Amino acid sequence: MDSFVDSNNIDIEPTKITHTLVTDADENVIVSNNNILLYDNTTQTCYYTPMSTHILKEFNLEGTVETEKVDNVINKNGEKIWTKENTLLLIETVQKYDKIFSDGIKKNAWEKVAQECQKVNISLNKKQCETKWKTLKRTYKNILLHNNTSGNAKKNWEYFDVLHNYLFQKPEISPPATASSISGVTINKENVLPSVSGTLESSFCKKRKQKVSETEKRHAEKLKRYDRFNDLFEKMVEKM
Repeated sequence: MDSFVDSNNIDIEPTKITHTLVTDADENVIVSNNNILLYDNTTQTCYYTPMSTHILKEFNLEGTVETEKVDNVINKNGEKIWTKENTLLLIETVQKYDKIFSDGIKKNAWEKVAQECQKVNISLNKKQCETKWKTLKRTYKNILLHNNTSGNAKKNWEYFDVLHNYLFQKPEISPPATASSISGVTINKENVLPSVSGTLESSFCKKRKQKVSETEKRHAEKLKRYDRFNDLFEKMVEKM
């Protein structure tokens, strides 16, 4: 029968060959206090091991764990990777290479971000930087949506302001308008002054009416030509 053992008594570093991830009925990895539950294939025992960068990489878990779990990932020395200082450095560096992220290949951009972090003796790879950034951005979006929803108590987050200054004007966060296959244009009224929104809608309506009027005019002219053709045809038949 399988049993639990103390991870402190485990000498071998877990790998996909020697160990198996333990999952629940929904196939979610079992995590407790930032420790992952593993099954030792040799001893047939289970034990919790710290969620280190080695474990995340070895078992392909990078980018799949939740926000608080990403925040508490440790390096091989048992040190927390994403301290406040390192997180702020990441945000600053991503802003620095904004143009590359916008115009270039994101893979190359994350390589540059990781290299920049390594210059100040922070051992981070591009995958760790990308995963952390996605987590930060997702948390920012969730808090922004929460705080903009009427009736909700305001949520505070230590990285919200610095991220807001950078992300708020991004199209993915605050799109000026979205295309609609039904109505032609849908105006996004969020973050737009009432007077501006009204002007946009008024301008659109005028153009829409003008377009309809021109279409009706062309249709009327076409019918008129068709009637003339019928009259001529009838006269020709009468003369035959």
